Amino acid sequence: MKVYLDTEFNSVGGELISLALVARGRYFYAVLPLPEVVDPWVAEHVLPKLIVANPGLFETKAHLALAIKQWLDQLDDGYGIELIADCADDFAHFFSLFRFGTYQHVTGARNDLCPYSMHTSLVDSGDLDEHRDAFHAHNAYYDALALMRWDAKRKRGPGGLSS
Repeated sequence: MKVYLDTEFNSVGGELISLALVARGRYFYAVLPLPEVVDPWVAEHVLPKLIVANPGLFETKAHLALAIKQWLDQLDDGYGIELIADCADDFAHFFSLFRFGTYQHVTGARNDLCPYSMHTSLVDSGDLDEHRDAFHAHNAYYDALALMRWDAKRKRGPGGLSS
């Protein structure tokens, strides 16, 4: 099953602020506590849009990881998960949630992502703006949704035909 991932974070290399996963009409959207110091660009372009999609609010990354695992459990169709993002940092933030020590103290498990056959696809989505309106840019949920729309259009190929 295809799952589209997007994150918002506090500038390059900064802390995770929000994360969204979108798949076949289902979504998971979460916001973490803000860092003490927020990058000015992030404060202007990301923070005003955090609550637009009714997120789950999580106090810790470990609790966020547990909620993601539970959400993925509902999607598991036995054929594996293809995690699709258009930025390598999205994968870095996603998988860092399941590192030893972050997730383990909540679940007791070393890595509960192991039951999934999961692979990643890093895509060059070009400009997602045609798949979202300007108001929703830099909101992880709407960016993941735009990525899903972009992928569907790309799969149809020229003239709307499936490739």
